[in-house]
Amino acid sequence: MISFVIEGRLPSMNDFIGAMNKNRWMGANLKRKETRRCAIAASILPKISKPVELRISWVECDKRRDIDNVAAGGTKVLLDGLVAAGILPDDSRRWVRAITHLFPDPDKAHPRVIVEILVIGEDDEPK
Repeated sequence: MISFVIEGRLPSMNDFIGAMNKNRWMGANLKRKETRRCAIAASILPKISKPVELRISWVECDKRRDIDNVAAGGTKVLLDGLVAAGILPDDSRRWVRAITHLFPDPDKAHPRVIVEILVIGEDDEPK
């Protein structure tokens, strides 16, 4: 298993919707900026050429944001960042087989996203 950390919080689905409702370029810029942030954080990882399972721990600074809102917005830019960094060839079902979301106790002083990647063998592919 390999892992990396993205410091701070990622935008929620509501953040993306709010940005898009204000101005479509604002939404596109937010997505581009956050995808790049995830790609930079992931750039320490080796390239992966087999399917993976992800375990994502969303360490928020408080419990204000709903977990579905946090996971929906953050997962999109996280997966796109892994592809943009060249870590994964694609974020399709062929490469990403499972995603597990965990929501540990908040950490006001150190919000972050901990991403653990389990590389699974080609033998595990369904026929």
